[in-house]
Order: sequence, then C-alpha cells, then structure tokens
Amino acid sequence: MRQNNMKAIFAVANKANLDLEDLHRLISARYNKEKFRFMTDEEVADFRAYVSKKPVTAINEDRGFWFVEAERLTMTLPQWIKIKAILHDIKWGAIQFNKWVVTHKMVPFWSGRIEDIYPYQARGIIAGLERIRTAIEKKKLAGK
Repeated sequence: MRQNNMKAIFAVANKANLDLEDLHRLISARYNKEKFRFMTDEEVADFRAYVSKKPVTAINEDRGFWFVEAERLTMTLPQWIKIKAILHDIKWGAIQFNKWVVTHKMVPFWSGRIEDIYPYQARGIIAGLERIRTAIEKKKLAGK
C-alpha cells in the first residue's frame, strides 16, 4: 500500500513540475519530518490524499474568490485583507492571481481556494505582490 501511495505522490509531483526537494519541503511543513522514510504509512496515505486534490486551473467566478468566510481561512484575516488590497491596487482578478500563484509555486498543490493558503505561504504571497505593486508604481512615476 505504501508503495502505491508513493507512486501516486510522485506522479502528481511530476505533473506539477515539483522535484524531490519540493516534496521534502512540503513534508517538513505539514508533518515536521525531513523525508518520506521518516513518515508512517498513515502519514504517507494522508499526504497522498493532500497532493491528489484536483488543482483548479482557473476560477470562473470572481465572487466566490473575493467573498470568503473569515472563520474558514487558514491564513490570518489581516493577511487576506492585505492580499485583497494589493490585488485591487494592481487591478488583478481571481484568474490572474491564481495563475501567478501556480506559476511561481507560491502554494504547492494549490486547490485554488483561498482557504487553503497557510500563514507562512501568505507572507510570501504578500511580499511578491508588494514587489509587483512597487514595480507598477515605479513605471507610472517614470511616465511609461
């Protein structure tokens, strides 16, 4: 059973262009273990279920993206408010944000749901979005 779970995990990782080091980072963040060999069979099965979620390629409706119930968030509410504010400033919608997060691997195996972003991932997202906002503002000041 463990071997089947491992094969499925690596199949999903290959589709997502993730290497072994990326998987080890996920394991470390989720289970506080360095490698697969330190995980129990139950943890490997749980990790397979985690990475096998169907990724969302595009969110068709912005409404569901922008209106998230605060108690369902994994990240903090101030982080979500800051992300929303920056997205508003740079005039990005849900689809563009989703593509950016997936392209830059900000949230590995992201389902496309805001509720699945952890606080440490939100910090990286905020930093990246602030760099984009700064670059846009510099272009405006330069008259481009």
